[in-house]
Amino acid sequence: MSLAADIVCFQEIFEEDALRAVIDETNRRGQELNDAAIPDRSKGYRKKAIFRNLKFEGYENAELAFAPNANDSEPGHRRPGVATLSRFGFEGKPEIIPTAG
Repeated sequence: MSLAADIVCFQEIFEEDALRAVIDETNRRGQELNDAAIPDRSKGYRKKAIFRNLKFEGYENAELAFAPNANDSEPGHRRPGVATLSRFGFEGKPEIIPTAG
């Protein structure tokens, strides 16, 4: 069974570009697995439930919101941020709300 989450949250993210590269690679590998494991339309057994459960649903159309660490300003002392990947998109522009602590 593969991850089928509509919303995925990430922590300890230093670079948005690196996270996007991981998501792209995940989509590529997921499609390769689909191509190898999911029967094409010519197979009479393709509608069996097991194949619906095995199919990887990619994140090609998902939106990513990345929030760098507000204290990541001192060169050489990087601090990680967080990110959210959503297949539903976001209502308006995501905003960062700092918390005490």
